[in-house]
Amino acid sequence: MLLLAGLLTGIGLVTAQTQTVKGIVIPEEDNQPVVGASVVVKGTAQGTITDADGKFVLSDIPGSARTLSVSYIGMQTQDVAVKPDVRVLLEAYTHQINEVVVTGYGSQRRASFTGAASIVGSDVLAKSNDANFVKALDGTVPGVQLNTATSLPGVWGSVLIR
Repeated sequence: MLLLAGLLTGIGLVTAQTQTVKGIVIPEEDNQPVVGASVVVKGTAQGTITDADGKFVLSDIPGSARTLSVSYIGMQTQDVAVKPDVRVLLEAYTHQINEVVVTGYGSQRRASFTGAASIVGSDVLAKSNDANFVKALDGTVPGVQLNTATSLPGVWGSVLIR
């Protein structure tokens, strides 16, 4: 009976062991730290984000955990093995950015977007003779209306976006 109790206690201690993981997350192209990247123990809700230097510390990770999932906006999610010191190189994921439309109400996939969207770049504003960029927008984008209710100099009025 004493042997069985010792065996069960030993198994409980082995499975209850925790570990600490320290690491750094950097993009592949410029080796600058990634601030605010999400680092999560795969299969659990335990995680953290990287600090201003791209570093993170995860403590009390279960001994059974084998993989960390590292993600950041505009970067491909990377899965890495759990070990005491981790260096994660994230790759840019640029071809997905053109597939998303951000509106005032959230973001949608471009294929499911049913409204009208326009892009005004700096080239359009550079062609304008007006020093006021708000007036330069007038007539370039459908749905943008400028209301100059006063003729006082320096007063912009209001901009209405449909």
